[in-house]
Amino acid sequence: VAILGIIFLPGILAAKRNSNQRSVINTLRKLAIDQEIFRTDNTLFATIEKLALDNKIDVRAGVSGYFFTDLIKSPDADFFAVLASPKNWGKDGDCHYLITSDGIVREYRKMELPFGLILPPTQNSINITNKLNEAH
Repeated sequence: VAILGIIFLPGILAAKRNSNQRSVINTLRKLAIDQEIFRTDNTLFATIEKLALDNKIDVRAGVSGYFFTDLIKSPDADFFAVLASPKNWGKDGDCHYLITSDGIVREYRKMELPFGLILPPTQNSINITNKLNEAH
């Protein structure tokens, strides 16, 4: 039985990671839709906290082994950016996901955060995500 566990465990863990990652991508897509609804009602995009308080998607406690971070502390009418990162790299997931107001989910497979981002968000991360949005 132990030998079978050793053989099948990597496959089971990979399946769990893949499931988590698909769930996070779907969550980010839902978040983008809720952002558009919030902006229609309020003329501005929202933070993760404001979306939850407005009875929209609530990712404050994390989803499928990922935590979510606003990269823009005060989203405006033109731009929001949310990063989803695995709580336990390799176990919960093996990539970061970023969604911005263009609605595109971007995937980054390195453990380090993309574009030199650091958490919590700084002015540098805000400048980087603004440049990313301008490029698309």
